[in-house]
Amino acid sequence: MSTILGPGVLTLGLLALSACAASGSVDRYRTATLVGVMRGEETGEVWGTQVDYLTPVEAEQYRLTIRDGLIYDASGAPVETHERGTIFVMTADGRFYAKLAPEVGLFHHSSFTAGGPVAAAGELVVHAGKLEEVSDKSGHYRPPARLTAQAVWQLGCAGVDILHVEVVLEGEGRLPATKLVALQQQEAGPMPACE
Repeated sequence: MSTILGPGVLTLGLLALSACAASGSVDRYRTATLVGVMRGEETGEVWGTQVDYLTPVEAEQYRLTIRDGLIYDASGAPVETHERGTIFVMTADGRFYAKLAPEVGLFHHSSFTAGGPVAAAGELVVHAGKLEEVSDKSGHYRPPARLTAQAVWQLGCAGVDILHVEVVLEGEGRLPATKLVALQQQEAGPMPACE
């Protein structure tokens, strides 16, 4: 049974998520690398078109921020996605990037980090800045459940209420975000401390 213990604190038995500000420390999370068949996509070898690989400066236009439990885009507007969501990645230091309308053969999960490793990749469903769903849908990284749990954990650390968020895992179905985090901590050890 999950309970709320005050502003931004959710407990799952002995596990606790504290809504604290993420510090952006380097390499806090495990990562996945680009799937081998996608290598060379930036040169046109995979899709017949060159996929955009962004520099860190260019990626900032897709960076998400979290304030008061809501998710905002780089312009400061609350994120609003379609029903099927928007692609996202989380970097090893806990930063999130998203693009509402990916373009097959031009812009993919790999675009945000120029094909570099990611700590999570998938899709987010967000309405008026409020997170509703997280998935692991990324053919470029095929992230294991642990990486999706890391994204949920980091969002909770940043102040997002994950109590009513659903996670969709490819081939495994839906489950509450808090359950995924608890299961992954039991199987693979604790998540990094919120900072």
